[in-house]
Amino acid sequence: MFGRLFGTNQKAKTQTKAPNLNDSIQQLRQATTQLEKREVHLEKKIQVCLNNAKAKSKRRDKKGALYELKKKKQLEGQLQSIQGKKLNLETQIMALEDAHLNQQTLK
Repeated sequence: MFGRLFGTNQKAKTQTKAPNLNDSIQQLRQATTQLEKREVHLEKKIQVCLNNAKAKSKRRDKKGALYELKKKKQLEGQLQSIQGKKLNLETQIMALEDAHLNQQTLK
């Protein structure tokens, strides 16, 4: 009853376990696979936009073709962002694996 009034024990909240190194590496790998799936999906959407733009250009629909090209450019920006995120995750995975290797060598 008085816990809400005066607050809870702060020591119990601060004593959390450090994340396991293998679990962290596994989570990063899962995130990488999710990004790869998204990357493949975006590449397919970019190809569809390009095909639509070509088709609209043949039908003399200049506005529609420009719209498709703008959409393609936006998707390419998202693709570049995902590739950068993937590179960062792979760098973190390598750093964690190196730390794990160093930890094992020192034991």
